[in-house]
Amino acid sequence: MNSKFFYKSSPLLLMMLAAHSTAQAAENQVSTETEKNDNTDQNASTSEQTQTYDVKQTIDASATPYNFETTEIPVKDTTVSTEEPKAEVQSTEVQTEVSSIEAPAQDTTASTEEPKTEAASTEVKTEVSTTEAPAQNLTVSTKEPKTEAASKEVQNEEATTEVPVQNTTTTAEEPETEVQSTEVQTEVPVTEAPAQDTTVSTEEPKTEVQSTEVKTEATSIEEPIEKTTSTTTQVTKTETPVDNTATSEPVKAAEAQPVTAQSVTTTQSEKSTAPTQTLTAQTSSSLLTQKRAVTLQRTAPKTLTLSMSPTTQTRTLAASTSAINSFILSQNYTVPTYKQDFAPDLPKMPYRNGVARPEGVVAHETANPTSTIYGEVAYMKNNWNNAFVHAYVDDNEVIETANTDYLAWGAGPAGNARFIHVELVRVYGKERFAKAINNYADYIATNLHYYDLPVDSAEYDGTGTLWSHKAVSNFLGGTDHADPYGWFQENGYSMDELAELVTLKYNQKVSSLIDGPVVTPPTTVTPPPVVIDQPVAMTPPVVSSTSKMAKIKTTSSPVYASVTDQVAVPAAQKSGLTFYANKKAIYNNKTYYALSDELGTPRGWVESGELIQANRGAEKVTSSKFTINNMIRGIYTVPWGTAAQKVASLSDSINSQFAPSKYVYINSVPYYYGTINNHSGWINGNHLTLLNGLTNIKSVNMMGRTIRTGSTIYTNTNLSSKLPSKIVDKQYYINKQALKGTTKYYQLVDSANKFVGWTDENQLYLRTHQNISTNPAPFAVNMPTAHVYSIPYGGVSQRIKALTNDNQSLFNVTKAEKVGTAIWYKGTLTTSNTTGWVLGKYLTKQSNVFSSMKPVDMMGRTTREGTVIYSDNNLKSPLAVKDIDKQYYLKVLATKGTDQYYQLSDVNNKVIGWAKSTDLYLRNHQTVNWNKTTLYVNKPEAHIYSIPYGGKSQRILPLTKYYNSPFYVVKAEKVGDKVWYKGTLSTTNTIGWILGKYLSSHSVTTVTSPVSLQTALTRQMSLSGSSAPKVVYADSYGRTAVRNATKAEVLAAMTTDTIKNGGVQQYQFLNLNKSQGIAATTLNKLLVNKGILANQGAAFAEASKLYNINEIYLISHALWETGNGTSQLSNGMGYNTSTGQATTYGTKYYNMYGTRAVDNNALNSGIQYAYQQGWNTPAKAIIGGAQYVAQNYFGNKQFTLYEMRWNPANPATHQYATDIKWASKNAMRIADFYRRIELTGLKYLIDQYK
Repeated sequence: MNSKFFYKSSPLLLMMLAAHSTAQAAENQVSTETEKNDNTDQNASTSEQTQTYDVKQTIDASATPYNFETTEIPVKDTTVSTEEPKAEVQSTEVQTEVSSIEAPAQDTTASTEEPKTEAASTEVKTEVSTTEAPAQNLTVSTKEPKTEAASKEVQNEEATTEVPVQNTTTTAEEPETEVQSTEVQTEVPVTEAPAQDTTVSTEEPKTEVQSTEVKTEATSIEEPIEKTTSTTTQVTKTETPVDNTATSEPVKAAEAQPVTAQSVTTTQSEKSTAPTQTLTAQTSSSLLTQKRAVTLQRTAPKTLTLSMSPTTQTRTLAASTSAINSFILSQNYTVPTYKQDFAPDLPKMPYRNGVARPEGVVAHETANPTSTIYGEVAYMKNNWNNAFVHAYVDDNEVIETANTDYLAWGAGPAGNARFIHVELVRVYGKERFAKAINNYADYIATNLHYYDLPVDSAEYDGTGTLWSHKAVSNFLGGTDHADPYGWFQENGYSMDELAELVTLKYNQKVSSLIDGPVVTPPTTVTPPPVVIDQPVAMTPPVVSSTSKMAKIKTTSSPVYASVTDQVAVPAAQKSGLTFYANKKAIYNNKTYYALSDELGTPRGWVESGELIQANRGAEKVTSSKFTINNMIRGIYTVPWGTAAQKVASLSDSINSQFAPSKYVYINSVPYYYGTINNHSGWINGNHLTLLNGLTNIKSVNMMGRTIRTGSTIYTNTNLSSKLPSKIVDKQYYINKQALKGTTKYYQLVDSANKFVGWTDENQLYLRTHQNISTNPAPFAVNMPTAHVYSIPYGGVSQRIKALTNDNQSLFNVTKAEKVGTAIWYKGTLTTSNTTGWVLGKYLTKQSNVFSSMKPVDMMGRTTREGTVIYSDNNLKSPLAVKDIDKQYYLKVLATKGTDQYYQLSDVNNKVIGWAKSTDLYLRNHQTVNWNKTTLYVNKPEAHIYSIPYGGKSQRILPLTKYYNSPFYVVKAEKVGDKVWYKGTLSTTNTIGWILGKYLSSHSVTTVTSPVSLQTALTRQMSLSGSSAPKVVYADSYGRTAVRNATKAEVLAAMTTDTIKNGGVQQYQFLNLNKSQGIAATTLNKLLVNKGILANQGAAFAEASKLYNINEIYLISHALWETGNGTSQLSNGMGYNTSTGQATTYGTKYYNMYGTRAVDNNALNSGIQYAYQQGWNTPAKAIIGGAQYVAQNYFGNKQFTLYEMRWNPANPATHQYATDIKWASKNAMRIADFYRRIELTGLKYLIDQYK
C-alpha cells in the first residue's frame, strides 16, 4: 500500500466497508493498459456530463485488469482410424456439381449387408454453376423398403468455382423397416485437385443403417481436400444444429445435416460403456481462410458424432494431442458449483436478437498477475458502469456476476450485443492452470448447451459461437484486445485446444440426455409422426429405474422415441399390449415410462397418465407343481398380458400338470412361467391349483400372534418351503384359512398387507378381528406406561414408542379396530409425529366436533370489533362478551371441517377458550432465551405491556419519563419478526414486556460539536466541485450516476436526532475504536470458508482487546484486504533478506491487512514488513497488524462512520467521502455482520451539534 494513502488511511477502512471515495478516485486508478473490458459506445453521452460512481465500494481492492496481445498457436491434429464397427453404420455421401476439369470424378460405394433394423437415409445437395464438365448426379438406393421415405431440404449458398465432382453411392441390402431421407443443400469451398474417396464397409450390422448424401458446390482453392467416408455404430437418431440456417433452435437430423468434407466417426463396442468422442480439426494452412464449423450429432446410446468442415485430419478427444487437455482428462477434475454474485443495479438490456438470445461466448482473460477472483468480482461491481462481464473463473470458483439472459459490456458494442463474456483469472502452476481451464471450458460448454448453440470456433473466419477477445477485435471491431492469447502462450496452451476441450464437455452434456435405442420390430407399421405439445425443458430429465408392467390406454396415446423428443407417434396397435416398464423419467414436471416388450426391445416412452400400471416384484425361482384349474384363461407371452399376447387358451388342458420354473407378483397376484403342451409363457396363479398342498382355502378376518417359543412359517401352499427361522411373539392379520387333513392353517399378513406365510393353528394365539367405523377425532394419552404399536395387540418387538413422557399429549385418531373384546385406535402422536396403534383405554377423547388437534406455538390478538370465544372443546358455550383487541398465547390448533380454531391462553398459561382463526390476528411465536441481562430504554414513546404485542388494554406503564432507565431482562421471546423482553424497570420496579427496538444494550456517549447544525450545514454546502456533497442515483438507463445534493438532502443526512435510534442506522455512531469483547467462537461464524482467516476468531478477539479496536471492523478490514482470505500475501511467503524478495521457500511470513504493501511492489513490500515484524503465523499477523491499524487509522480522532463522513468537530474538512449516504450505506454493512452473529453493537458515540 503506497504511502500516498497514509493520509487517507481511514478511506482504506471505508474501502473495506465496500463504499466509494469520490474525492480520491483519480489517485486510485491504475494503468489503462490493463484489461478493462471495452466500453466503447456503451455509455451513451448526453448534453449534461454525468460522472458515475458505484454505490457500494470506496477504493478499488485490485488493480484494473489488462491484456497481452500475442500470436496464434496452430492446431495439432491426429488421425484416428476405427476398424470393424460392431453395430450401426452411418454412411455419408458427398456429391459436388461443378464446371469440369481434366481429372474425372471418382465413385465410391459403401455396401452394408443384411441390416437387421431401421435404415435412415439423409441426402445433402449443393449445386454449383457449371462450365466445361457435365454435372454428376448421386443416387441412394435401398432395396425393398417397407415404409414411406420422408424428404426435407435445406439450402445454404456460397460462392462457386470449378471443381471436379465426386460421386459416392451407398447401398443397403434388404432393409426390413423404414427408410427416411433428408436432403440439405450447402455450398462450401473445395479444391481444384481431384478429391479422393475412401469407403468403409461393415458386414452384418446389428442395428440401424443411416445414409447421408452431400452434394457440394463451392469456391476452389489450390489445396486438395481429402474425402473420407466413415461409420458410426449403434445409432438410432441424430440431432444436429445446422450452422447459418434461419432458425433460432437446433435443427434435428431428420431436417438437415451440415455439409462436411470429412466426417468423423465415434465407434462404441457392444461391450463398452464409455463412449469415444472424436473431433475433426483443420490444418493450420486452411484455418485462416475457411470456416471451421463444428457440428454435433446425437447418436445412440450415449454416443456423439462430431464433424468439422473443411478439414484433413482427425483429433480424438479421449486421447488428446494437447498435453494440458490430456492432463485435465486424466485428473477427472470436479467442476465447482457455480456461484452468483450480481451487482443489484446492473442494467438489463437484451441482446440484439432479444432476451435470452446470445449468439455465443467470448473467452476473456484478466491479464492481472496479482489479482484474485474475489478482487476481480469486487472491482467489476464497483466499476460496472465502465465495463462488466457475465462470469469470472479460476481453479476453485466459477462466479457469475451478471445474468446471461442479458448482454454485458465486455468487448465493444458489436461483441456486447451478441455474446456472453467470461473472464479467466490468472493462477500459477500446472495443476492450478489446468483446473482453471477445466472450469473455464465447462462454463463455456454449459452456456452453449443451455442456449442450444453448437460449438463453432470463430477464430479463423469471424463466424461461430466460441470467440476469443482477439477474434472480436479482428472481425467485429470496436475493441483492440487480444486476450486470452498472451496468457495461453505463457502456459503452452491455445484457443484451438480450448475449443477441443469445450467440444468434449459439450458432447458429454449432450450425451447425458441421450437414451438407448428404440427399435420397432419389422412387422410393425409405424404411423405417421404427430407433433405433441411438449415444451422444451431447461434441465435434463431425471431418470431412475422402476419395476412395473404397463398398458397403453388408447390408440392415440403419444409414444416418444426418446423422453426428450418433441415429436411422437400414436400408440396404434401398441395400445392392445402389456409392456415391461423398467425405467422412468421426470421431465417437464411429468412422469414418463420407458416400455419394452418380452424380448427386451425398447418400444418408446409414454407419459404416466396415458398408462394403466401395475407394480412388478422380483422374479423368483420355484419348484412348485400345479394343475390347470377351470378358471384358466390362457398362457401369455408376458405376465398380466392382454388377449393379443395370448399364446394358447389351454381350455383343453384343465387338470393337466404344470411345473413352472419361476414366478413374479404383479400387484398381489402371482404369475408363473413354464411350458405346457409345447406352449411357453405366463399363467395367472389363480388359474392354478397346487399339488399336494393346502386345500379348502377361504377368506377369513382374524388376528393371531406367534407363540413365544417361535412359530414355523411356510412360504408356499404346498408347505415345501419355510422361513429360515421361527417367528417369536409377533402379531399378524389373518386373511385366509386352509386345511391339510384335519389341521387348520392360516395365512399371515403384516400391517402393510404384505404376505408373510402360512402356519398351523397350534402355533398361534388367535383373536377375532373387526373394523370399527369411526370419525377422525382428537384424543389425549392418559396412561404414561402405555406404548404405541405397529399393529393392534402387537408383541414387544412391535412397539414403536413408549408414552412415558407423553402423558396428556394429543393423539389424532383416524381408524379403529376391535381385536377380541378390546378397541384399538390408530393415529398420530402430535408431539413426535409418531403413527401407530394405542389401546383405547389409554386414551381420552377431547372433542366431538374437532377432527384433529395439534400443539402450536403462536400468538394471536382478538379483533377491534370483538372476537367470539368458546369456553368448551365442543364449541357450545361462548363467553358472554366478545373479546376486543387483546393478545393471547395460542397453544393448540384444532380442525373442524375446513375451519380452524385456536386455543387461547393468557400470560399465566390459563386457558381462556377457543376462537376461530379468521377472528384473530396471528403471529408466530418463539422463546428466544432466558438470559439475564441489563438493557436501557432508548425511546420514551414506548410502553410496558402485560404480554408481548399486547393491546391498549394490556399496557401497564408508559415510558415517557424513563428514557435511558435500566431494564433488568429475564426472558426474551420473538413474536412475528420482533423480539420482546420481559424484565423489571429499575426506577419503578414494574414487571412486564418491552419491544426490543425500544431497548438498547449499548452504552451511549454524547459528543458535542463546537458548531451548530446550521453552521455545519452552511460549511458543507460551501464545498464545491469534486468536494461538494453528492447524491448517487440510477439514471434512466439503470446506470449509477452522481449529482450535487440539495441543502435539504444534506440536512436530512446530517441530522443525528433522526438517525441515532434508527435500528440499522445507529451503526453510523458505533465506536470503531472500542473492543466489544465478542467470543472467538462467535467471531468464527464470520470466517467460515474465508481461506487463511478461517477459525482465526481467537486472534481477532485478542487483537481487539490489546489495541481496543471493534472486532467486527477488524474482521471486515481483513476480509477486504485479503480477498476473503485467499490473497497470496495473506497466505504467506518466504523472504530472502539478501535480495529483499518474497520466496516460495523458507519460513512463511503473513500480512493480513495489506500493511505497508505498496501498490507497485505489493507482494515483496508486504512480506518484507511481515518479516521485519516477525509475523510468521497467521495469528501473529492478525494481532500485530491490528496495532498498525489502531495507530494509523484513528489518528484524526474520527471514530465513527458519521464522524468520518461529516467530521462534526471541524465540518467540511478531512471527510472521507462525498456521497451524503456514505455513512448510512456502511452502517448497513456493519449491521449485517452483527446480524449474522446475532449480536448488536454496544459502544456508541452520538454527535450532538451545539
